[in-house]
Amino acid sequence: MILRHKNKFYKSLKKAVKDIILKHGMKDGPCHLEMKYSGKKWKLIEANPRVSGGAMNAFIEAAYGISLVGETLKFALGLKPNFNCKYKKETFLQYVIAPQKGILEKVTGANRALNSEGVKAVYIKPKKESIIMPPISMAYRYAYVIAAGETAEEARQNAKYAASQIEFHLYEDFERVRIN
Repeated sequence: MILRHKNKFYKSLKKAVKDIILKHGMKDGPCHLEMKYSGKKWKLIEANPRVSGGAMNAFIEAAYGISLVGETLKFALGLKPNFNCKYKKETFLQYVIAPQKGILEKVTGANRALNSEGVKAVYIKPKKESIIMPPISMAYRYAYVIAAGETAEEARQNAKYAASQIEFHLYEDFERVRIN
């Protein structure tokens, strides 16, 4: 059964989102919510009256065939947006973080990740000689992989495998590296 989540967890998320939108009086327009499930209830971390970041837009397009940015622009221009799904695919997004702090020498494995089973998108953020570190906030995610599968578990496995192919290589001698 594809994308028919009827469990209590999903229902509680859907209710929390509806409650937040109603409480803020939103009727039409883009909305980006970041939430955390803790102590058997949802907690709002961040709310923005805008389209979410690039990974979520690519994720929605891979899962449903909808260009959220394009349809939001139509709405802003007074045109009728089309949020009907072109298709529905089980999709998973896996972020990649840095294993330790350092100066990036190179990234390998992006092509292996892109050519892995079910992969729809691979994005690598840092450039050579960037300072990278393990995460202390959501901003410290340095790459992502979006993959699809016949089931949610297959999509998850495909994304995790592909993400494992991406490796950040750090300079060993920090003092020798000149950062522009």
